Amino acid sequence: MLVEIGNMSDQLNHNQPRVRYEITRIKPYTLKELAGLYDVDTRTLRKWLDPFKKRIGVKRGRIYTAVQVERILNFIGPIKDIINE
Repeated sequence: MLVEIGNMSDQLNHNQPRVRYEITRIKPYTLKELAGLYDVDTRTLRKWLDPFKKRIGVKRGRIYTAVQVERILNFIGPIKDIINE
């Protein structure tokens, strides 16, 4: 699957080119797991996700679904561990 990946600054400036990464597997994650993959605190990740909250959707319990994780990757950028699998 090809996914277009940008970062938060790309969302604000639509003139910048987007980068494509091939991701073979996206799985559900909790906020804490995602924060660990991005190597940031959960509060930091939550602040990054706030502008995209409506477009990401409501978590299923404590877990972001695979579709939501894909959206997160599109909004705030790639997680190197997923891309290198």
